[in-house]
Amino acid sequence: MICSDGSISERTKLILKSCQNRGIYIVIATARYWIGAERYIEEIQPDYEITTDGTLIHQHEEQIYSCNLEIEDTNQIIQDILAQNDKTEIIVAAGRQVFWNSKHISESEKLYKAMGLYQNLPNFTISALKREGCTRLGVDFV
Repeated sequence: MICSDGSISERTKLILKSCQNRGIYIVIATARYWIGAERYIEEIQPDYEITTDGTLIHQHEEQIYSCNLEIEDTNQIIQDILAQNDKTEIIVAAGRQVFWNSKHISESEKLYKAMGLYQNLPNFTISALKREGCTRLGVDFV
């Protein structure tokens, strides 16, 4: 569906829209974080979006499924790993937001909409997410 240059052809978009008009659900399913799939979601306007290795499902703007760790558990895992090796690169996905402690990721144009570089990742992440009412999140370790 995605061309070698990362685009979606107009023909493909027209076919998908035609399917939707006939009552066929269009679903994007990807292991990418939501922000990594966002441009395709905006282009295609699917009925459902399954992202972040299947741990996050949206029906248009509404999150209808999420499978994540409790914030306190996530914070403890991050602290334990950083205590073993403070150079470990960690990415925390929380719904449509991503947090990380990696300089090379913060310089990547692919993640330009993500939150940014935080040296104190666990505490920042926990504070930011609690302000938004989030109680669960997922974590990847690079």
